[in-house]
Amino acid sequence: PEAAGCMEHLFGNDLPAFNPSQQNQVLLNADTVRFPTTCASAGPSSIRVCPCEESSIDKEKEAEEFRRRLATEAVRQLRVADEEVKSGKRQGKMGDWWATHKPS
Repeated sequence: PEAAGCMEHLFGNDLPAFNPSQQNQVLLNADTVRFPTTCASAGPSSIRVCPCEESSIDKEKEAEEFRRRLATEAVRQLRVADEEVKSGKRQGKMGDWWATHKPS
């Protein structure tokens, strides 16, 4: 069946899921922190949207990839800011930028 839309105000370990009894809506989990999706959960009248299998993702590898992407983006933004200062588009000096963007 084709989904008619999404319901985003719900929460549960069995979401996301498709529910034909809810006017063909895809039910989305609005609180994945308190209600993480689990393979053991299933709603009485819903169909899981994604095939459910235990994650084989290496959490440390995932964290390292996130740190790499974050560092790459930080360097990119610094280069853009530096070019804007040099071109006159942004006022001040890079030292001024660092002074206002100190990590807390």
